[in-house]
Amino acid sequence: MKVEQRMNRDVVCVDEDEPLSTALQVILWGGHRHLPVLEQGRVVGVLTERDVLRHAARQGWGAGVSGRVKDAMSAPAEVASPGDDLPDAAAQMVASRVGCLPVVKAGRLVGILSRTDLLAELSQDRPPKIARARGGQRRV
Repeated sequence: MKVEQRMNRDVVCVDEDEPLSTALQVILWGGHRHLPVLEQGRVVGVLTERDVLRHAARQGWGAGVSGRVKDAMSAPAEVASPGDDLPDAAAQMVASRVGCLPVVKAGRLVGILSRTDLLAELSQDRPPKIARARGGQRRV
């Protein structure tokens, strides 16, 4: 299976010069875990909630969340191509210790592949095993 068959094409991204506070609102309100960061349309990094927290800790918690996305993002971004094999992309994520790979074609962002996408593929043909315990509780 190829990355393009599992990636999410509906990608929310931010510009590197966006205020960090705005990007954090997008992460929290939109329920996003990873935001690809763009500079003139090219992927230059990824911003996560953890990146924002790390940046805030460096600044001192009393300062709030200030600065620009480029001040906190993880860079350079690990990326994949749509035609990459899914197991190779998974191995890249493990080796790089990242939770997602922006998917880039001809220098442009076309999707994102996350750990959740990989787990969904892995579990696709397996129904969950749930045993019923006494009292109607479910045990996993």
